[in-house]
Amino acid sequence: MVLHPKVVSGFLYFLFISSAVAQWQNPWIGLPPPTSAAFGHVNVSVAANQLDVEENVPGNTTLAILYYTQVNESYDPVLLNGCGTVLRMGTPKNGMVDIISMKEFDYESGDNNSYSCTFYISKPSPAVKSLNFNIMDMNDNRPFFSKYPPSALNFSENSNGLVYDFDATDGDRGDVSNLIYSYVTLGGDGSNFTMDPQNGQFSVTKKLDYEAGQFYLFNMIVTDKGGLNGSIQVALNVIDEKDSAPVWKLEVPFKNILEEEEVDKIVFYVQAQDGDVSVNDAIDYSLVDPRGSFSINPTTGGVKIAKLIDRDVEDFDSYFDLSITATCRNFPTFKSVTNSTVFIDDINDNAPIFDKTVYDFASVDEDFVGRLSQMDILVSDPDLKDSGSYVMSIEGSSEIKSHLELSPNTGRNNGTFSLRITSSGLLDYEDSNKRNVTFTVVAKESSGNRFSTSVVNLYSNDINDNSPIFTQSEFTANILENITVGSLVTTVKATDADISPGFGQSSIRYSIVESFDAGRYFDINDTTGEIRTTSNIDRESTSSMLSYTVQAIDKNGDYDGRRANASLVINIQDLNDDPPAFSPPGTVTFSVIENAGTAFELTTVTASDKDDSPNLLFSINWDNSKFFKNRALISSPDPEWKKSFVLVLKSRAWTKEFSRIVTSVTASLQVGDSSLPPGNCNDCKNTPLDREKFDSVDLCLTITDSKTADNRNKDELYVVVNIEDVNDNDPVFDVLDKEFFIVEGNATVIGTVFGFVRAIDVDVNNTITYSLSSCDDVAIDKNGQLTTTGLIDRETNDVILCQVMATDSGTPTRSSNTNIKINVIDVNDNEPVLTVTPSQVTIPECSTHSSTKDGTIVSKLTATDADTGAYGNVSFLLSQQNSEGVDEFAIDLHTGVMTVRNCELLDFDNKKTSYSIVVEARDNYRVGITLGSLSTFQRVNITLTDVNDNAPTLSCLGELNGCCGSPLENLTMNEGGGLVASIQGRDNDTTGPNTRLTFTLHGQTRVGGNQPDKCKDLFRLETVDNSIGKVFLDVPEMLDCTGSYDITVQACDEGDSIEGIQCSMNTTYRICVLDVNNNIPQFVFPDSNNTVFEVQENSTVDLPLLYNGTNSLKFKASDIDDGDNGIVVYTWSNDSINDVFGLDKDSGQVTLNSELNRDVQSYYNLVLIATDKGVPSPLSNQMNLRINVRSINKQKPYFQSNAQSLSFTENQMENKTFQSAIDQDNINLYPGESPYDVCYYVVCGNNEYFDVPDKTTNKLETKKTLDRENPPTIPYVVIYTTNECTNRPVVGSCSEIDFSVGQYLNVTVNIVDVNDCDPEFSGSLSGGITQGDSSGKRVFPMTITDPDENDAVTCKIEDEFTVSQSSVGLADVNKPPFRIDQDQWITLLFTVQTDMKGYFTLNVTCEDKVKHSSRKAIKIYVVTQENKVDIVFDNTQKEVEAGRSEIESIFTTTLGFKCNVEKVIGYDAGTAQTGNNSYNSALSHFIDETKAEAEPVLANVIIAMKDEHQNELIALCLGVGLNLVSIGPLPTETNTSEAIFKILFIVACVALVIAFILLGILSFNRSELKRRLEGLLARPSFGSQGSSLDDAGIVPNQHHKGTSNPILSLELSSNSNHDNSFDNQSQSSGDSILIGVENNPDFNLDKKGANGKVNNGYVQESFPFQNVSRRNPLANDSPPEPHHPPPPLPKQSVKRPAPPVPVLNISDQQSDDYNSDSGDDSMTAI
Repeated sequence: MVLHPKVVSGFLYFLFISSAVAQWQNPWIGLPPPTSAAFGHVNVSVAANQLDVEENVPGNTTLAILYYTQVNESYDPVLLNGCGTVLRMGTPKNGMVDIISMKEFDYESGDNNSYSCTFYISKPSPAVKSLNFNIMDMNDNRPFFSKYPPSALNFSENSNGLVYDFDATDGDRGDVSNLIYSYVTLGGDGSNFTMDPQNGQFSVTKKLDYEAGQFYLFNMIVTDKGGLNGSIQVALNVIDEKDSAPVWKLEVPFKNILEEEEVDKIVFYVQAQDGDVSVNDAIDYSLVDPRGSFSINPTTGGVKIAKLIDRDVEDFDSYFDLSITATCRNFPTFKSVTNSTVFIDDINDNAPIFDKTVYDFASVDEDFVGRLSQMDILVSDPDLKDSGSYVMSIEGSSEIKSHLELSPNTGRNNGTFSLRITSSGLLDYEDSNKRNVTFTVVAKESSGNRFSTSVVNLYSNDINDNSPIFTQSEFTANILENITVGSLVTTVKATDADISPGFGQSSIRYSIVESFDAGRYFDINDTTGEIRTTSNIDRESTSSMLSYTVQAIDKNGDYDGRRANASLVINIQDLNDDPPAFSPPGTVTFSVIENAGTAFELTTVTASDKDDSPNLLFSINWDNSKFFKNRALISSPDPEWKKSFVLVLKSRAWTKEFSRIVTSVTASLQVGDSSLPPGNCNDCKNTPLDREKFDSVDLCLTITDSKTADNRNKDELYVVVNIEDVNDNDPVFDVLDKEFFIVEGNATVIGTVFGFVRAIDVDVNNTITYSLSSCDDVAIDKNGQLTTTGLIDRETNDVILCQVMATDSGTPTRSSNTNIKINVIDVNDNEPVLTVTPSQVTIPECSTHSSTKDGTIVSKLTATDADTGAYGNVSFLLSQQNSEGVDEFAIDLHTGVMTVRNCELLDFDNKKTSYSIVVEARDNYRVGITLGSLSTFQRVNITLTDVNDNAPTLSCLGELNGCCGSPLENLTMNEGGGLVASIQGRDNDTTGPNTRLTFTLHGQTRVGGNQPDKCKDLFRLETVDNSIGKVFLDVPEMLDCTGSYDITVQACDEGDSIEGIQCSMNTTYRICVLDVNNNIPQFVFPDSNNTVFEVQENSTVDLPLLYNGTNSLKFKASDIDDGDNGIVVYTWSNDSINDVFGLDKDSGQVTLNSELNRDVQSYYNLVLIATDKGVPSPLSNQMNLRINVRSINKQKPYFQSNAQSLSFTENQMENKTFQSAIDQDNINLYPGESPYDVCYYVVCGNNEYFDVPDKTTNKLETKKTLDRENPPTIPYVVIYTTNECTNRPVVGSCSEIDFSVGQYLNVTVNIVDVNDCDPEFSGSLSGGITQGDSSGKRVFPMTITDPDENDAVTCKIEDEFTVSQSSVGLADVNKPPFRIDQDQWITLLFTVQTDMKGYFTLNVTCEDKVKHSSRKAIKIYVVTQENKVDIVFDNTQKEVEAGRSEIESIFTTTLGFKCNVEKVIGYDAGTAQTGNNSYNSALSHFIDETKAEAEPVLANVIIAMKDEHQNELIALCLGVGLNLVSIGPLPTETNTSEAIFKILFIVACVALVIAFILLGILSFNRSELKRRLEGLLARPSFGSQGSSLDDAGIVPNQHHKGTSNPILSLELSSNSNHDNSFDNQSQSSGDSILIGVENNPDFNLDKKGANGKVNNGYVQESFPFQNVSRRNPLANDSPPEPHHPPPPLPKQSVKRPAPPVPVLNISDQQSDDYNSDSGDDSMTAI
């Protein structure tokens, strides 16, 4: 509240008199609360009655608080006068009232800044307080420049002096407004300038150089004394004068070119410009080459080849040093020189060469593996670098290459290579093909096609590398005992593949080894291998099977000969029919004392066996044995007890009874021992007898003959063993080392019972007595009761140890002892004795690396207390007497360790430096409870020492706009040392090494990434005055490195011994490198290779110009400078061009401004200029362009022919020229007009292998090599021609291409063959010969092909062949046993004897004209007639012969046996085969290759399998065009005519019977069916029109529903070529009168017949030859089949004979109608 001035004046005197301060508190004025905005900005002086407030404190803010004694609300203080315009009173409350500002104070506003205020209290007595209120000036206004240049300053180079006089002002008053001028260089070298800090004059102190810097940018700064500053940016342009030589823009210090480049070819360009940019004089170039090999274009700077350079001439220096001079054309005294070195690179024009054409390695051991050290292979290639690199390889068969290795396999220039045999098998003296090996080594360029070869010959040396091989791994002979002495038992035989007689076959010697008794019975002839008996062999006196090892050693049996072993087993028969038996039988009872020693013998037992050499084993059958205790059976005996007894074999004897050897064995029953077998218990430990565990055992002893097959040949003997007791057990205490407790003193009276001890004895009838020893004040009675005999004091003896003895009553007596422990219980009657170590402690203050941490041990309290237990348990505490240290330190309650509790409180700088602490030791202490405990006190004094615990802090000096430094990109290290920025460091430690700082730069990274290599690591950091880090440029210059760079800085002090070195945090500061205009714009579009544009004559005016049809012509250039320096504008060099082609200067878009007329001007040559907006002067670049005006009626290019054939050689990368397209518009060009581009694209066909790499050239090139033997699936390409050469054309479906258009060319690819393939074996690799075959018989044809064209293959059988291990008579045949004819048939060269068996393995090698070869093993088996199977087909002999390999494959896969077709036999060998229905047989045999040794399969095995697989076989044969009829063994030739006649007769009878059955069934059908059946009955025979009975066929019966069809058609699938014109009939089927029956709707049976399968209108029976025996009547040398009479010979007729009739077996229901002599249901099929 404010009073009126008149009222105030009336009270002045009164107030003065009443100015007592009784109503004001002391102090009467105080600071505002912390919540006030003025808090911290107000100063109150009570003594001076003064209130100072900073300016800018907002209005309505509490500035201070008045304190007074409040009587009531009517007498609160009031503000009388002096401050009413700036202050007001708040609401009084509880003796306090706020002084509140009425406005925000501004010292510079012009209002008063000092006031005198009066405050008044009226009750209980008037009181006045005066207050001086002042507004304090704050530095709250930044200075600013009042005078500065409105635009960039200009200053001529080579001058110095005043540049500009700057002036500034500051809104603040007083000393803080005194201004200081300074500047910071933002761009350029600021060391050339100075500014007077007092008057602001900015001057040049050192002459400027336009070429060193054309532009400078400064930040002019004015700073008041309060630290506030203002700034402006000022640019300075340097005016150029002619004073500089040319500057190189493009230099080529080094250049590599290939030798023999063409003359006048430009190899590189150099470029220079006038060093005075604004003068920009033209430049002339000259070149000095002492050898005259290069020249230079004086205008363009293009350096070209002046004469041919050949690097291979003698004494050629491989490089040229060129001196190139750039001269200002109008100022020739200004010139610059650059040097270029041109290196001449080698081209690949030499092939690698071997030092020899042939390498002969003689006498190489045939099994040698390793490096052939006789000689090395040397190769040289004079080409340099990669051109002189080559790859080494070996050419030869895969077999040879698999054993060889060249090391290394690559070389360069001069190389030495070792030949290494990597594995055995390459050389084999015994193999004529491997005795000497020849192959080729090849050295081929790594990056070219040149190569050379050399021949390598390896000549083997024969060694003994083949051991003898027994013909059998085991020889077995069965002989009768008592065979005559000298009788032949068996003959062993071995072979040796070595050739040399000294260790070959003839040098083998035989012996029997590893047997001590072989000579007792047998003798072996060491040369022949015959084994004969040498003595009489009695089965009962020896083993039934004698096994020996026979050995064959070559080298005539010498010790170092190679050897082989085989097993020899000689069996002698006998029966094991007598069981073993105990003697005498029965039950025996024995007694043994329990302490009997191990191996104590209870008895012996004997058993015998009359068999020869039985294996008799004694054992205890513990499963049938029983343990007893006190006559009670122990149901679960301990497994360890099984070791209580053992049976030990004692003797073995043989006696002869009636010419038999009787074996007797005796065993000893003994007490167990760990060294003896543990009975039947394998894992038990030895346990002696113990009567206390069991006192009787029934043992079941067993004798077993282990040679009895069922292991039941045994006998048992029961023995009862009673265990007698001895006093062998000591008394056993129930508890050992028992403890007792007694309270000390009077608490325990004499005679107090305090415990018992007890012992037991398991022996019989024992009584135990007790006694004490070594024990005071304690007694024990006979019952083991313990009592006291005197008073016990714990302090004298806290533990009483006694020994108790328990003694039994046995003889002799046995005793045992135990200790007892009597613990005396304590009472608390002793104070602790406290020791503090140390009590005077000095520790360093707490810090990061200080030894003082939370938990650091300060001192150790120890105490002793004579009491025990809780009374003797001492606890350690900080005494409650302490007034300090309880928060800083702690004591472990139990250990007494005094540690630092709170390390942070131990601060030498801000806290206490020493502590005196009382510590306490207290016994029987419980937390918070001291009752019943005793204690002791001591004092610990602790002193702190100071350590270095403050890290430096960093700040940037002169930071502006977030940049610690802002250098221009053209700053150099020569300008003021290249200073970039300064960083201040501070350390809060006091003095010494802790304050001496060293600065380190930890990293520098360009912001935003994309940091070029030249812009990496631009800066370095130096330490100045131990407190400042200065950042300097660390590279000569940083042009084109504009942008922001973050540098990471750290400062470290020198530290002390405790904390060591303290470092600041890694602090990142930003260095902003400012741009200067030093880069010319670079064209992005167009590039220098694409400066010609095609535009249409009818292009639309005022719209963007389109080129090449659809693309808008819009130029694009970039400038890597920043800001305006990087903004590019576009102009034409000639403004008149804009009349036709408008150019947007900002976007580069070209617009057509006037119509084009190709007849007036068909093209335009333009110069495009791209200029940046750089300061102080822009930079520009230009490009020459051409715009061709194209006719709107452009014709498409076309091919004269739409098809062409090209030939490519396989295995080679080639390109071939196809016809070029014709562009009619290129024929009619205007003079000077550019021709239209014609391009080619592969759009369809095989683009995997072919492409047109140069779209402007009509050459088709292979992308990868071709292989004629595996040609591409697509043998053509479609090439499309077009004028569009920028974008690949999109073609629709290749199948819809219209070749008549003319733009498409279909190129057919032919592959020219190269002889690169080995001959290939196919088909069967095995055949058969029959016992009785003679020399000259052709065995089987090999199928050998060569995929190469017109290649001839020759084959031969290698000299050596092998025979199967079990063969008979094959190894001794004349050699060679076979030959290969020119038609690749293998022909027999010996007569096959009837006792021969087994097979040959022939090694056949085939090679072509260029010696490509393949090698296969061919097996020729000896088979018999019982192995041969006739497979009959309804095909011509030629067709069956052609399908030979398919037949073998089908039957091999289906039946699981290897099928070999021996020959194809016609039905009638004397009659030519005609038609489809002639039967022909594939005479075959089958081989079982699953056995260890393959062998032929009997024919009846194959016949038995036919039923299971016949459907599958028929279907597979049909798939290859063969009609399978039957499978069966060969028939005999004898009485063939009679057999055929009989078969035909039987078949005719059966056919008649079935025909009558059909008549009965069909008589119920409609009239049409009846008419046809009557026609059937009216005919005299079946068959085609005009056929005789001999030609009769079989009517297919589609309606038979029985289990067996008695009428079976031939395999009607042979009629596969029939079509509907035959009306579903066969001309040979004989069913002409039934035509259409099956199509009758009333013919309601299933048309698919019995098996539901229709083939061309006929029912194909699923089982056409089920259970039928087939034989071929035309086979030679076939014995008659049992029980089957041969058929008669067929009648001769002018027609061909009827085919044989397949006949099915008759079912059981039909057996009465036909009776076979053989009693078999099956009949001969043919």
